[in-house]
Order: sequence, then C-alpha cells, then structure tokens
Amino acid sequence: MKHDTLNAKLEQDYYPNPSWKNCTPYNDFVFVKTSKTGGSTVGALLYRYGIKHNLTAALPDPLTSMMLHITQYKVHVTEYPCSKTFAGYNYIAHHMHKYNHKLLKGLIPNAKFVTIIRLPFKQLESRFYFEHFDKKFALQNYTNPLETFLTSSTYHQFLDSVIYSRVQRWFSMTSDHGLMELDKEFDLVMITEYMDESLVLLKQMMCWTFDDVIYHSNKVSTRERQPMTRPMERVLSEILVEDVTVYKHFNMTLWRKIDNYDGDFDNDLRLLRARRAEITSMCERENNAQEHVCKFLSYDVHHCKKIAEKTQFERLCGKHRN
Repeated sequence: MKHDTLNAKLEQDYYPNPSWKNCTPYNDFVFVKTSKTGGSTVGALLYRYGIKHNLTAALPDPLTSMMLHITQYKVHVTEYPCSKTFAGYNYIAHHMHKYNHKLLKGLIPNAKFVTIIRLPFKQLESRFYFEHFDKKFALQNYTNPLETFLTSSTYHQFLDSVIYSRVQRWFSMTSDHGLMELDKEFDLVMITEYMDESLVLLKQMMCWTFDDVIYHSNKVSTRERQPMTRPMERVLSEILVEDVTVYKHFNMTLWRKIDNYDGDFDNDLRLLRARRAEITSMCERENNAQEHVCKFLSYDVHHCKKIAEKTQFERLCGKHRN
C-alpha cells in the first residue's frame, strides 16, 4: 500500500523557494499520549507518519496491552529477534504506564518529546461522560448531570473517586519530578484548545510538510454539553490545582513559541487549514482518484497501530505475522 501520494501542490504554490525544505525531516519522537485530550487524533497522525516513512514504532509488550508499561529499569516493548538488521526504534505514540523520561530517552536517544494537554475542566467533563459516571450515579435525567454531581452535597463523598489529578498519572509527577522538570523534558506540549496552532509548531520543529500534520478527528463525542458554570469551575479549581497550574504554564509556553516562530506563523496556520479543507473536500467527492489516501486518513489510532504492527514485522522479519 502506498501512503505518500497526497498532492503537494499547495506547498509548491505557496513556497516557490521554500527555505524550510533546507532542513532534514526529524523521524525520532516520543509522544506521551494522554486521555480525553485529542491524544487519539494526534496519535493516529503520528502512526500514519511512521507508516508512510517506514519507521519502527516501539509497541507495547504484549501487543494487546492498552499501555506501554515502564518499570524501574525498563520500557517493556515488543522486540524483533527475528531481524538481523534491527537498528532500534524511531518513535512511540502510545499510552504509557509510569512515564520515565530517562528510560524513554535511553530507548530512543535522539527523540523529540511531545505530548498534549487540555483545559482540565473540559478534560474532566469529557471523561465524566465517556466513563458513564452520569449513569453510574443515576444522573442521566438531570439537565446538567456533571453540575449536579459537583455541587450537590449528596455526591460529595464520591468526588475524590472521580476527580483527581491526571497530570500526576500521565507524567509521573512527584515532589522530585515537577513542572520545571517537565518543561525541560518536553520539546513541545500541544494544547487541545489550539490544536491547529500546535500542529504548525510540530510541523516546523520536525521539519515536516503540511500533509504530514493533516488530521481526522477521532473519538469525538456528539453529546450536547451544558455550559460549565462558575460553581462547577470553583469546585474543580479546588481539586485540580496541579492540573490547572500545568495547563496555564504550557499554554503560556505555547504562545511564547508562537511569538518566537521562525517565519510567518499566521500564514502557515492559514495554509494548514486550507490544505485540510482541500483534502476534506477531495475526500467527500465520490470516486476521487485518491480514495486510498482518504481511507488511510480516516483510520483511528487503533487501526493505525495495527497497520504499523503488521508492516514493520514484515519489514524487519521478512515474513507475515500469524
């Protein structure tokens, strides 16, 4: 299957002498996937890049695991003893259990480290309904189930079991491994609320093309949400102090990177959106010549992982996986 046939005409038209092409695409990266943040959308995008460029993903061991497990001394990844030419791993785009920068850096020494975070209140809201807490607490018939759960004294005893710091779990934050350490470890922390802006920064940092960062949104809820009220925000602010602090820090960091962008950021943002609109329009047409490209773009992160798993096993071991 050929995945590199996306038309590059837009970039050629807008970059008659593209100075950015003087750089070499960066193919080693670690994406620390987070939940209910758009992480699946970014993960799928990164797997597609890896598949397209014949890169080797560090996949969990066992392959069926939902998490890439990291113990005190080792990142547990699928190995390829069948290969005589295995040169190491290029990237990770998976959920992790017990993030450890030192061990991950040892596994992929030249990797750029990337993650994505979301406004904590919105992340919690998304997780609340995704994990069906409204139904577990018999709140589904209320106008605003989450508001009732947060503000009614009936449910106060359950708050700690539902609402807790996500950044502590995602990034193994402790008294010795805090915000300043994360700031040094990550080359780019994307912000869900500014997905396109984040992708423009990713594109430049990695010396990729617009087509490399085109995405199809995965796992988007169609549920109509009620607005977040002040009382709800007040309760969440008291519980998610660390998450809010981390979010504010990296939100400011993102905009500082935008202010220091090498080039015309607004124009590149416009080009990214124009390219995505062009591809979306193409894919909505019947019998388009790039149907296989559109299908590839529509695959979610799990499907992309399966393709990476299959293709790299065949490439490294010279045989089909049973």
